[in-house]
Amino acid sequence: MARTASCTRASPPPRACSGLDVFAHNVETVERLQSRTRDHRAGWAQSLGVLQRAKVAAPHVITKTSFMLGLGETATDIRSSLRAVRDAGIDVVTFGQYLRPTKRHLPVDRYVTP
Repeated sequence: MARTASCTRASPPPRACSGLDVFAHNVETVERLQSRTRDHRAGWAQSLGVLQRAKVAAPHVITKTSFMLGLGETATDIRSSLRAVRDAGIDVVTFGQYLRPTKRHLPVDRYVTP
């Protein structure tokens, strides 16, 4: 069912006000590994900011992010990053296994089991 979003902020992320039920933007990996794994034009604070602005602009929209695991993160890294995501007001988090697409990419540190 489509619904019209009512935005409460002057300049939200445009998609947040387009009638979405879920606004998703991936943080990709834990905060500590951001500079090693992500393009230098993206970052932890930037990604959390996008999600926070979407939630402020359209509070009824579910916000979602995802982490890849298997890049060398520790349990402490995961807990710390999850706390930050929750503190940012993000509603849903999913986890996926990092799979090395080519030999030019980072190797898999480990395969994570559920």
